[in-house]
Amino acid sequence: MDQNIYSLFHSKRLRSGKSDNQDRSKFRILLTEKEVDLPAYIYFIQPYVGLPKELSKSGGNLILFSFEYLQMATEHKDILFHYPFLVTDYQYYRFKLNQQLFEQFTVIFRCIATECRRNDIQAPKIVVSYLNILFQICSRLQKADSMKKGKHHYTSLLIVSKFRQLIYKFGKQERNVSFYANELNLTPNYLNIVLKSVTQKNASTHIYDFIMNEAKYLLIHTKLSLKEVASELGFVDQSYFTRFFKKQSGVNPLEWFNVNL
Repeated sequence: MDQNIYSLFHSKRLRSGKSDNQDRSKFRILLTEKEVDLPAYIYFIQPYVGLPKELSKSGGNLILFSFEYLQMATEHKDILFHYPFLVTDYQYYRFKLNQQLFEQFTVIFRCIATECRRNDIQAPKIVVSYLNILFQICSRLQKADSMKKGKHHYTSLLIVSKFRQLIYKFGKQERNVSFYANELNLTPNYLNIVLKSVTQKNASTHIYDFIMNEAKYLLIHTKLSLKEVASELGFVDQSYFTRFFKKQSGVNPLEWFNVNL
């Protein structure tokens, strides 16, 4: 697959005890390994969210993609928003798989990996076709009330998607809602109205959630000091970062670190 495309989408193995931290900016779909007498799962993990704790010692097959890739390779763009794995507001979601589904998904993951090794113009669209099959099967697995959302206009869903992509790009430096509204050619008030209608959260809450996810990742997965973490996230000093963290989580960073180490 062309390197420009590969940077937006690729497939690889996740070894037991290893991390996919270098690919945190992408959506991740992980098919866990099947262990004797234990079920397999498929995980849908949002960008910049660390791997769930239960996966710390698990291996499996990993698909990584940007929303930009799906938009580029999908002919009917609105179909992307039919899948709760892409548009609902959660950090990760998983489905428990029986043996038949595990085998079916294993074949799909292998087919995707094969296409990733090809260098032709058809590969991206073929990969998206496999992804759509995977999404449709998981949609079928949903319980009637699971991740249930109202129907929203395509434009509103697109605004939410683009807003999230902007947060992933600028969230460490920009906390001002006006910045994101300006990038989207919207007023801050209208941006908040759209976000609240689709996600039940305003723009500031989304921005703060991103910063907290990044803070927790840096605290657990790097050797940065508290002062360095604060600087990495654009805080003027450590004390301001500590106050922000405690206001959002109820505990200060070191207390959170000691519990989650």
